[in-house]
Amino acid sequence: MNRFIIGVQISFPLELIDEGIENSLNEMKKRGINTIFILTNIDYQDSSYWGELTHNPKRKKIVSSGFFYEPRSEYYKNTKIKPIKTNDPILKNIDILNEVIKLAHGEDIKCYAFILNRIPFSEKYWNCFIRDVLNRPIPNVFCFNNPDVRNLYYGMIADLIENYDLDGIFLDLLDHSVQYGFKKLPDELVEIVGSIEIEKAEMGLTCFCEHCKKIAKERNIDLYKIKKGLIQGVKLGLIPEKVQKLSTVDEVMDLLIEVPEYFEWLRFKAECLSEFHAELYGLAKSLNRKVEVALDIYGPSESWKYASDFHSLSKHCDWIKPMFYSGTYPALPLTPEKIYSEVKKAIEKVNGRVDIVAGINAIGVSPKYVKESVVQSLKAGSKGVIISWDYGLIPFENMDAAKEGILEVKEKIKDF
Repeated sequence: MNRFIIGVQISFPLELIDEGIENSLNEMKKRGINTIFILTNIDYQDSSYWGELTHNPKRKKIVSSGFFYEPRSEYYKNTKIKPIKTNDPILKNIDILNEVIKLAHGEDIKCYAFILNRIPFSEKYWNCFIRDVLNRPIPNVFCFNNPDVRNLYYGMIADLIENYDLDGIFLDLLDHSVQYGFKKLPDELVEIVGSIEIEKAEMGLTCFCEHCKKIAKERNIDLYKIKKGLIQGVKLGLIPEKVQKLSTVDEVMDLLIEVPEYFEWLRFKAECLSEFHAELYGLAKSLNRKVEVALDIYGPSESWKYASDFHSLSKHCDWIKPMFYSGTYPALPLTPEKIYSEVKKAIEKVNGRVDIVAGINAIGVSPKYVKESVVQSLKAGSKGVIISWDYGLIPFENMDAAKEGILEVKEKIKDF
């Protein structure tokens, strides 16, 4: 990463049309934004689930679904999952991604394609869903070990890099499909699955689909032993009850002594996740060395739940955005002091390989909170901030507060 990032995500591309693309970019630039992350795909998302559109002149909510670029069929020959452009009456007739990139570059604003692990019309591809230890599918959550899912991502990255003047690819929440021994879901998965808890959770989110089992067997993992151990953990009341409440080292050790298979399977899935990121990163760089690849993942203290190994993942990206506002529902934003310690921890975990750019919540909080969170993240060593999580949902006063925090630190820290 070759510059300090002040970023914002565009999760509802229609919000730019409502405000006017040029006007929106001007509003961002006034507040120091130099990088935007434009969503390329979503299964279904209603903005009112997350809050008010605070500066939209035309509507109180936006409902989004589909792909927001022009998918070219030749890139998706090797997957049965076929991208379908959004049928929104406005967006379906324009290439919003291309329009935004052209205008943003004219304002010296970098543009990343924001690829989210939420695929439109996922219900059509039920055999791509992850499966729990009892082989029950978890609706609408895809397994990245499934060849059709992998080939979809390969196609998307090639399609986007070869046909758009992008500065980067932003891979968001691939680790959402990995979670062990939890009944309560992370906040975004609540929207996807449509429930705060998984019914008859047992192992919660996991994957024992045919593809995961095949890879495990090739690595000499005893699947019978793994399943037997996990189910025993359920019978003992350790899964999901104990796992959901883990907070101290002794509690973790108690779980691992009773159910060592828990750690073995978690480690296996962490390896799979890192290997998938390595493939995506290698593909992107082979197509265009200048295109950066960034990861949007959970913060270091939460990452173990999702098999996100910062140390390994840092080998397969150019920088990482830890989210300091998303987690088990209802996810509460971390305090500024906690953000400071989490940024420090993230920097330590990546061991200097890549930069950390903090994701700071700016929705449903005060300007004072935003400013102090930005200040603390930068003091801890963050190489920028992404004011999160969506431009249209963030009040302008909170974006102003983030800018104030940046300027304050800039004056206090030498060589900032």
